[in-house]
Amino acid sequence: KFSNKFIELIKYFSNNCFVPITVGGGISSVEDATLYFNSGADKIIVGYRGLENESIKINISNVYGNQSIVQSLDIKKKEDKYYLYGESGKRQLQIDIFKNLLNMNNSYYGEILINDIGNDGGMMGFDLRLVKEIQDYAKNPLILIGGGGNWSHFSDVFKLTSVSAVCTQNIYHFTEKSIGILKKNLIEEGVNIRI
Repeated sequence: KFSNKFIELIKYFSNNCFVPITVGGGISSVEDATLYFNSGADKIIVGYRGLENESIKINISNVYGNQSIVQSLDIKKKEDKYYLYGESGKRQLQIDIFKNLLNMNNSYYGEILINDIGNDGGMMGFDLRLVKEIQDYAKNPLILIGGGGNWSHFSDVFKLTSVSAVCTQNIYHFTEKSIGILKKNLIEEGVNIRI
């Protein structure tokens, strides 16, 4: 976060990838956001700091607009209940997810990233119950990450929830699958997506 190596990595991807880039990590001020935007980010992800101190999002959105901010909710399930976490999953926040969603001013961020950190990397499927509970409270578009292991996991999310986008990485790293194959499968399943 904010190291020269990380900034150079952002610049490298922004110069060599022709898709929008969203960058997060440690953002707590307009200056932090500016560094990422000036390095090539199209959007930024604000984590737990934006939940504990909404002025961070307010200040950034006043400069760059709310469409440039993704609010991440890092969530773990314990004993059948969901909890918010910060500091890379090390600290449980004293914030109720659902009350927070009701009270969050959605004019200060564009999207919500549901980051199911307890499920991330497992490739056992997305937690659809979590998504359905959050979508009842959220006012902004939802993005989901954490759990994708086969194509039906993705089609289930789009067919059974109101999620706008799904992120994944392990299925591409540890299998012979590709983004093109996933898109083809989703279209065959009747999911309306861009090619």
